[in-house]
Amino acid sequence: MIWRKIRSGCAVGLLAFGLAAQLHAQPVTSRSSPPPSTAADRAALAAEQVAVLEAALAQAKAQPVSQLASPSVQAPLAAGQATVQQAVLTAAQQADYSNNYAPWTIPLVFGGGAPVTGEAMQTQAAGSLLALATNLAAMQAAQHAAVSNLLRSQTNAMPQSWTNSQGNHFFFDHLDENGNAVVKMTHNFESVQTVGAQKLWLGGGAGFNLNGSNVMLAQWDDGDVLTNHQEFVTGGKRAYLIDGPTTRGIQDHPTHVAGTMMAYGVTNTAIGFANRARLAEGYMAFDMAEMPLQAATNNVHESNHSYGYATGWIPMDTQSQRQDR
Repeated sequence: MIWRKIRSGCAVGLLAFGLAAQLHAQPVTSRSSPPPSTAADRAALAAEQVAVLEAALAQAKAQPVSQLASPSVQAPLAAGQATVQQAVLTAAQQADYSNNYAPWTIPLVFGGGAPVTGEAMQTQAAGSLLALATNLAAMQAAQHAAVSNLLRSQTNAMPQSWTNSQGNHFFFDHLDENGNAVVKMTHNFESVQTVGAQKLWLGGGAGFNLNGSNVMLAQWDDGDVLTNHQEFVTGGKRAYLIDGPTTRGIQDHPTHVAGTMMAYGVTNTAIGFANRARLAEGYMAFDMAEMPLQAATNNVHESNHSYGYATGWIPMDTQSQRQDR
C-alpha cells in the first residue's frame, strides 16, 4: 500500500528521500522489555509502524508542488550528495531491521561462522544422523543384552521372540525403568482407501499425480520381505533387505505391509500408497539404530512400523499356523 502511494507521486526520488529523512529523524531507542511474543502484540506493533510511515509520507506529499522538482528538470546532485542520501537511507533501513525484525530472527550459522548452504546443511545432517545411529546402536545392544541375561536367569525357559497361532510376531525388546518386560507386537490394517491415498495417484482426481517415483521408503517388521514378489520386481527391483536374510526368513507380515506401501499394481487389488517407490526393509529388533543410518545414507524420509508395544497378558503359544493380519 505504501509503495503504491509513493509511485502515485510526481517525484518518486524526492518523496522516497523525504520519507527516508523522516525515518532517520526518529530516535533509535533500545527496548527495555522483550519483543512482543503473541500474534496480537506483533500485529499491534506492525499497525503502529504503518501509521508512522503513513504520517511521514503524508507530510512529504503535503509539501508545495514547487518544492518537488520534476525528475526531468531536477538540478544535478552536488558532489557527494548522492552518497549522503544513500547513507541516510541505509541507516534508516538498518534501524528498522534492528528494532523490528532482528529480535525475532534465528541466525543460521555453523561453528566458526561458516555460511549456511543447502549442501552444508545436508552434510551436517548426515554426520549428525550417523553419530545418532552409533549411539542408538550401543543403547539397543545394551537393552538386548539385558533381556538375554534376564531370560537366561529364569527357571522356566522363555524365548526372546515368538509367533502365536494368530500370526502375530512378538519380540521382547527391553526392560522399562521399573524392570518390566516391553514387548513389540506386529499389527497391520487396510488403509489406502481409509485415508483416500488413491486420490493422490495419477488420474486420482486431486491433481497431484503422485506415485512415489525416485523415493526410497523404509520398513521395519518381523522377518524378511519376499523381495522377488511380482509386485516388487515389475519396473525393476524395488525391495531390498537392510540386514540381509535374517534367521526369521521370509514372512507374510512384512511382505503384506511392503505391498501396502509400494505394490506396483500388477494385480489391481494390490496397489500400494507409493506404488513406484523403492523399499529398504529391516528386522524390527534393530529399528532404533538403523533408522538414522538409513536417513543418512539412503535419503530415507519416511518409514513404516506396523508393530507396537504389547500390554497386559501376552499369549505365549508358538504354533506354526500363521495368518496375516
